[in-house]
Amino acid sequence: MSVNIFERGELPMDKVRLLLTITTIFIIAVPIFGIVIAYRNNPQELFIPHELNELAATLLNGNESASTGFSTPAIIGPIEYAPTTRSVTFTFEYTNSFPIGVTLNSLSADVNCATHGTSLGTASMRDPIWIDSRETETLTVVAVWTNSALAHFQSQHQGQNVIDVNLLNLKVNAGGLAITSNELFRINNVPIS
Repeated sequence: MSVNIFERGELPMDKVRLLLTITTIFIIAVPIFGIVIAYRNNPQELFIPHELNELAATLLNGNESASTGFSTPAIIGPIEYAPTTRSVTFTFEYTNSFPIGVTLNSLSADVNCATHGTSLGTASMRDPIWIDSRETETLTVVAVWTNSALAHFQSQHQGQNVIDVNLLNLKVNAGGLAITSNELFRINNVPIS
C-alpha cells in the first residue's frame, strides 16, 4: 500500500531544505539589493564614509577650510649645514588645522636645485610627532646632499655659499593615512658650504 504524502500535507525533506535555502537567500539578498539601490549614484560611499571622502577631497584638491585640511608649514629659524655629514637641517612650524589630533609618522621629499632643476638629495623628518588639534608644533627635516649634488655645487654654484632649492614629491604619513603632494615648496638661501 502506497501513501501519497502530498495528500496528507507533508513535504519531503528535500523540498523543505529547498524552501529554507530560498528563504535564507531572500532574507540576505533583499537588504543587500536595497543598499546597492540606495547607493547606486555613489557606490564609493557604500564602502567609504562620506566624511572620509570629503577629507580626502580637501587634501587632494588643496582646498583648506577653517575646520579641515593641511596648512602650509612655515620655515622658521636658521637653516643649518653640517659639512661632515653633508646634511642641511630645516626647522618648520606646522599648525594642525584638523579638528582632531594627528601623528605625523613620516615626511619626505625630493630636493632639487631651484635654478637648474638638478636633483640634490632627499629630505625627511627626523622623528614622528604628535600635534593636537589647532596646535602648532616644530618639525625638524634633514636633507642629505648626494655626491652628484656636491659636484653640482662645484660646477654650477662655484663661489656661492647659499642656493635656492625646491622640495618636490612631498610624501606624508599622518596617522596611517599616506598623502602625496605635487606642490612645489621653495626654500631660499640654503647653505651649501
